Amino acid sequence: MHGFSLENAAGREADPVGGSPGRGDHISPEEASAACSRLFAEYPLAVTPPSAEDGNRSMVLVKGGTRQPAFFVLTQDGDDLFAIRSWHDTISQEIRPDQNIPGLVGRILAEAMPVPRGSAVLGWVSDRRVTAILAAEGGQPATQQVPDIYVMPRSLSSELDWPPFTTSPLGDWRLWDHVARGLIVDIAPLLTRRAGYTFWAPGPYGRNAGCFVVKRHLVAEDYWLPAGVYLDHWMLREGVRAPLPGLLLTTPGAVDLALHSCLGTGS
Repeated sequence: MHGFSLENAAGREADPVGGSPGRGDHISPEEASAACSRLFAEYPLAVTPPSAEDGNRSMVLVKGGTRQPAFFVLTQDGDDLFAIRSWHDTISQEIRPDQNIPGLVGRILAEAMPVPRGSAVLGWVSDRRVTAILAAEGGQPATQQVPDIYVMPRSLSSELDWPPFTTSPLGDWRLWDHVARGLIVDIAPLLTRRAGYTFWAPGPYGRNAGCFVVKRHLVAEDYWLPAGVYLDHWMLREGVRAPLPGLLLTTPGAVDLALHSCLGTGS
């Protein structure tokens, strides 16, 4: 496991976009373009802002399967010009109103789930309190590293307060259901609001995954983030005890999140 890094930033099987999964085999160019537009409009937490390289917005989609999930990158160039490619470029298809759409691409648009953008930092809210941080890893096609989401509860918290999809957040459409209900929120603005309050530190005991260190309670309009150390749930299940915050902050590589520009933020 590589773990979430600042440098890189089972539930419902399908949530139809522009029709039921079966319609993907016969999707028209107009339906495909409309489905792409809705994805970018309805899942802002999945959208990577326009890049300096080409000015295009993008998002990653994941489609579950019998073996391993498949990842795709959907890009938008202009209002109605889209393109989709598989993670390792075995599939590449422009989506234009005047171009036929292969059935496979239609099924991807109908069934694949948007993935929170790389380096997005979200919070799981229980009774107005953030009990776990969800850290999205964008992945790197060149190194075969695929996107992931690391669920990082507060140390010493009860598993009853963890998200129901803690062990397998990717491909679980409940994630977006919870976003719609306000149970998952974007906490990057809160983490970066003021220097000296929140930090990222390398993980304990030589682990690759790091920790979020929150030095004091942080309050937003609809929720609050308790002070403490937030680390990968697998470590907590294994009985790993988080070091004291003061010790973590003296670890080489610890950074103040308010002074770091790599947390995922929207456009």
